Amino acid sequence: MDVGKLNETGTKVISLKEINPASIHLVFTDSELTLLNSDSLLIPGGFLLFTGSSDALKTFQNYEPISNHRIQLDGCLQFFVLLRKISMKTEAASVISTDEKHFNWVESAKDIIQNANMKRIVFASTNPNSGINGFVKCLVKEFSNLNIQCFHAIDQLELNFVNPTKYLQDQLNKDLLYNIYSGGLWGYFSNLSIPVDDFRRQKVFERVYANALKLGDLSSLTWIESPLRYSKQPLVEVHYSSLNFKDIMLASGQLNQASIGGSKQDDCVLGLEFSGTLKGKRVFGFGDSKCLATHVDPKNLTLFDIPPQWSYEEAVTVPAVYMTVYLALIVRGRMECGETVLIHAGAGGIGQAAITLALSMNCKVFTTVSTLEKKNFLKTRFPCLTDENFANSRDPEEFKIHIQKYTDGHGVNLVLNSLSQESLKASIDCLSRHGRFLEIGKFDLFNDTSIGLNVLLKGASLYGIHVDKTFEDGNAKEIETLKQHIRDGIKSGVIRPLNFTIFKADQLEEAFRFMAQGKHIGKVILKIKEHENTPAAISATPRTHFDNRKSYIIIGGLGGMGFELTSWMISRGAEKFILVSRTGVKSTYHEYHISRWEKQGVKIIISRFDSATTEGAHNLLQHADNLAPVGGIFNTAVVLKDALFENQTPDTFTECVMCKAYATINLDRLSRQFAPELDYFVVFSSISAGRGNPGQTNYGYANSVMERICEKRQRDGFHALAVQWGAVGDVGVLHRQIVDRKTGLVSSLLPQKIQSCLEMLDIFLQQQKPVVSSFLAAEKEIIAASDAKNSMVHTVARILGIKDVSKVNPESSLVDLGMDSLMSSELSQVLTSRGNIMIPPKWQSQLTFEKLAQLDKCEGDMEENNVELWKRNIESSSFGEEKMQDVENAVLFGMLQQYTDNINSSVVNELSQIKTAEGKWQLMASILKDSCSGFSRDEVDSFTMSCKVRMDCAKNYVAFGKVKAKTVLIKALQTGTIKAVAYDYKLNEVCDQPTAQICRPINLNLFLRFLIELKV
Repeated sequence: MDVGKLNETGTKVISLKEINPASIHLVFTDSELTLLNSDSLLIPGGFLLFTGSSDALKTFQNYEPISNHRIQLDGCLQFFVLLRKISMKTEAASVISTDEKHFNWVESAKDIIQNANMKRIVFASTNPNSGINGFVKCLVKEFSNLNIQCFHAIDQLELNFVNPTKYLQDQLNKDLLYNIYSGGLWGYFSNLSIPVDDFRRQKVFERVYANALKLGDLSSLTWIESPLRYSKQPLVEVHYSSLNFKDIMLASGQLNQASIGGSKQDDCVLGLEFSGTLKGKRVFGFGDSKCLATHVDPKNLTLFDIPPQWSYEEAVTVPAVYMTVYLALIVRGRMECGETVLIHAGAGGIGQAAITLALSMNCKVFTTVSTLEKKNFLKTRFPCLTDENFANSRDPEEFKIHIQKYTDGHGVNLVLNSLSQESLKASIDCLSRHGRFLEIGKFDLFNDTSIGLNVLLKGASLYGIHVDKTFEDGNAKEIETLKQHIRDGIKSGVIRPLNFTIFKADQLEEAFRFMAQGKHIGKVILKIKEHENTPAAISATPRTHFDNRKSYIIIGGLGGMGFELTSWMISRGAEKFILVSRTGVKSTYHEYHISRWEKQGVKIIISRFDSATTEGAHNLLQHADNLAPVGGIFNTAVVLKDALFENQTPDTFTECVMCKAYATINLDRLSRQFAPELDYFVVFSSISAGRGNPGQTNYGYANSVMERICEKRQRDGFHALAVQWGAVGDVGVLHRQIVDRKTGLVSSLLPQKIQSCLEMLDIFLQQQKPVVSSFLAAEKEIIAASDAKNSMVHTVARILGIKDVSKVNPESSLVDLGMDSLMSSELSQVLTSRGNIMIPPKWQSQLTFEKLAQLDKCEGDMEENNVELWKRNIESSSFGEEKMQDVENAVLFGMLQQYTDNINSSVVNELSQIKTAEGKWQLMASILKDSCSGFSRDEVDSFTMSCKVRMDCAKNYVAFGKVKAKTVLIKALQTGTIKAVAYDYKLNEVCDQPTAQICRPINLNLFLRFLIELKV
């Protein structure tokens, strides 16, 4: 362009003819000038989206209004209008009614589409429950070049396209793809994004319990809606609950929930003691778990009346500590008058109770403390104690020398130990001949810490003290003995309340951190109920729970998602199920889980009633009602008959629609009559109905029918939820039909883990929308915004109790900044969950805030930061190898040997009996979840899925080139009967040079030593 021809403003005015503009399909503007200029550019049928004053649109007579909205943006009311330029050309339309029975219209539609020649094709339905919307969504994915329209009258409206009313003709003139008539208006189904946080907002509940949403991350401690909301039995209303070291270890991830018994999926495990009221009576008591809550079930609790002179606060300090002390010193340790006792952590709750009991029997007490403040406190509380009775709990060698000095080298008769690692071993050395060692700590027990057997040369006895296990095992005689000791102790005055530190219910995290840092003296208690005569009201996270008195029907209950749904519902309280399956139980995987559930008291009935028929649906509901009142119906069934529409038939539509649409129609109609107070009516739909997917017109139709039914149910005041799932990555039929093996995508969607699906289902069941969707989009990589409060640096600072990171020397190690063993454990959990980094405690001492900042910025790896990465080194054997008949079984069995204990031939038989690869991997995941106590269910699922993907890649691997470097194969002398393994592992097929081989015997230790010698 000639710059000299520009005017003073640097612009030049030209006509449209000079630039010969191309036609435009869509114009978006807020400028009236652009609006005027774009009129001549916009093609007939093109769209104009304008924001601004509606007055500017008055001069445009050749536009058809489509939609207008007033939206509040940034505090200002914005006006939006969508117009379509009127096209003078009117095409004749071929109209296809999808309301014909038996899908006879499918063949007619195929003929019309084949001979369309750009003619308009209208699919129409006046059936409110028609699946036409999902059908057309999928159809246009196959025929994007055709002018297809969808007209669906959900409300009553005549769709006469031969002699249309003016109202219908006006809508036809707009030439829109989707035309849905509902509520007296034309519209379409649109996806609206709603932030998940909107559903996760806390609400006020009367019945809640406490837990860490992420074990190991104390910042995730929160109150959660309680499963006791369904209970009609009298409950203990908790006024105060206290914290014990077991709670700290569970929340910080040092103890796995599976290791303490009960349901491995039960997350209501915190709290051992409480004080409150039962039927108006003041009580305090003890339970094996679930007492850090507003209400506790009195069943299986140990209850005592609160003495008149005690307050609720004082009463809650008594049960756990004194029952532990009596079990340890009296029942197990058989402490006698005048003996010597070493009591660790004397300022703690158990320490004070133990000192009280020992002094009441005239025993000589030695105790350890960590600070001068705690020592002075104990000397005030127990005036008979002098400096001779105290030692430093943080110096194992010092307290060992102290005990030897003041016992003339004999040692003590009893040690009540709560210290770990080196302090544990030093405490054992403090025992006298025939002494009794009483371990109340959990850390070393569950980590299987080794101790020398030479202690037995002294004739010493070692006891593990677990009050919760005593009650869980149901030893009636021992339990009654303990209860009598407590009653007698209260009556005699030996038992007296401890001092305490109170936190409010909304200070949950602060209370745990306070106790974890060892700052407390006595007990740490939480005030649950503010006012005695009013119900508790605590902000908590909503959570779906199921009524154990009701039955739940799951259509497709033995399918991938249906079976996982059953497992999840059991973890949320459901105990009675009707699992509907056409084939019944056919795999050992199902048999294993059903057997395990039944041992837990869950009732499982397998039904083959066909709910797609009225008779079958009626019999199913009646069968479920005979078991218990029906609480929920979940339709997870799926039959896929995928094919391009030109290859679809009325039969393929019928087969696909039967288990979804027809079953849902029948169950909706009959449940209104026989179960009008149904808590849950849930159907599993598909993203195919919401976004469309080529080859799934019948599947889109079936799912869309279910969605319309759910919308109608909600309008009528009944519960209903349809969830449009995307690709589910580790179970289900879509998992087995991944389209793109290279990317792992299904219809441009990333696979979503079943655990993620269940978490979303939990959220969806808390809201009121009848149709929702959950999927992972693959079109763009979603990267979480960098948030300072979620960075590694700030997370670790919070663990250490540092409020201002800027004032910390970035080169100071975390140990120098006060990191103890509990903080180290929490740090390990955080590093693993947020950075996928595993670092043993001994290497954490080298971490600094500077190195953590580098991790946040992804600068360098851990080796560059001089921190050694840790890899688990787990020995395994070759047991069972001779029974393996294929590589996959061998790999699975080998992995189970590596990561679990006590694997025997029965597992070999189970693996060999399962025919499908999916079933084998599901069995492995199930066994790992039961055996690997250090990992969450989600972590095990992720690990198993990762291994399976690698196995699938190996099966389908095709070499496109050859390795040019010299290759050496180091292998075992024998490979059992694994016939598929070639003598050279087929390396010569991918290597230019012949592969050299070094063979060694199958002996793991020798083999590993050999690799070390070779510097491999």
